[in-house]
Amino acid sequence: MEIKDIGELGFIEWVKSNFKTPPEEVMVGIGDDTAIIKDGDNYLLITKDLLIEDVHFKIGFDPFLLGRKSMAVNISDIASMGGEPLYSLFGVGFPKDLSWEWIKRFMEGLKNICEEHNVFLIGGDTCSSPKLFISITLIGKTDKPVLRSSAKEGDYIYVTGNLGDSGAGLYILLKELSFEEPHLKYLVERHLNPSPKVKEGRFLRKIASSMIDLSDGLSIDLHNLCRESRVGALIYADEIPVSQELRKFCEKLGENPLKFAIQGGEDYELLFTTSEKLEDSVMEKFSIKLIGKIEKEEKGIRILRNGREELLPRSGWEHF
Repeated sequence: MEIKDIGELGFIEWVKSNFKTPPEEVMVGIGDDTAIIKDGDNYLLITKDLLIEDVHFKIGFDPFLLGRKSMAVNISDIASMGGEPLYSLFGVGFPKDLSWEWIKRFMEGLKNICEEHNVFLIGGDTCSSPKLFISITLIGKTDKPVLRSSAKEGDYIYVTGNLGDSGAGLYILLKELSFEEPHLKYLVERHLNPSPKVKEGRFLRKIASSMIDLSDGLSIDLHNLCRESRVGALIYADEIPVSQELRKFCEKLGENPLKFAIQGGEDYELLFTTSEKLEDSVMEKFSIKLIGKIEKEEKGIRILRNGREELLPRSGWEHF
C-alpha cells in the first residue's frame, strides 16, 4: 500500500487516532483550519502551511508575490477562525544556486504582507534543499473562535467574494498562455496574490455558526465542513458567485465557469454558515452571497443545477 491509496484525509484520520489526545486546554487539535488553545479570556490560534516548488508553484513565478502568498495562506487560516494574526515562525529550504536577488525579492514580499497585517516574524530555520520549500507557522488570537464543526441543520450557507478566479489563473500559468489582456491579468493576479479575509472573519465571528477558508475548492472544503459538523448541504449552482473576468475567459475556453468555481481551489475566500439570514447591507459591505442551506447528514451534499438536484462529488485539490 502507498500513501496515494490512503489519501490525505485518510492520513490525517490515522494521525488523529494514533497520537496522544491533547490536554483539555487544547480546545481544538487536528481537523480544523487552526489548532485552538485556551489562553485566559482569549484563544490562541496556531496554523502551519507548506509551499513546495513544482507542487504549489513554479520557480519562475514572481518572487515578491510568492513571498506574499506564502504568508497569505496562513493568514487566511487565522481569518477563517475569526482571529487576527500575530506572530510567525518562518522555515525555508533554498536551492544552493538560487540567486541572492531572487531571495531578497521573495523576502521583500514576505515583509510586505507581514507589515500589512501587523504580523511579527519571531524565529524560524533555514537549510539547503534540491527545490525551494517554504514552511510557515502562524500564531493568532481571537475572543470567539468559529469552528468548521458547528454547522446545524437549517443554517444558511454563504461565501465571500467570487470563486474560481485563482484556479483559472493557475490554469493560465501552467498552460503558459499569454495573459496580456486585462481579464487574464486579473485571473493570474488572483492566483499569485490572494487577499486573506481578516476583516471579514473578524466581523463574521459574531454571527457565523461555522466557517472555513476556501483553499482546496468549494467542493472539498464544503465536504470538510459538513463532515466535521455531521450535516448535509444543498448548494444552489445559479447563486455561486463568479467574476466577469472568469466568465469571459471560460467563454473563449469553451468551459463552464462553475468548474473552476467548484473545483479550482486557492481562492482563500470564506465559506460560512449562519442560523439567520444576513441583512442586505452586510452582504453588500463584505461582498457576501447566499449559496445554499445546511440539511440533514443523510441527505448528503447536493447541488441544484438546471432545476435538478444531484450529488456534489468531493473534487478539487488533494495531494494524494
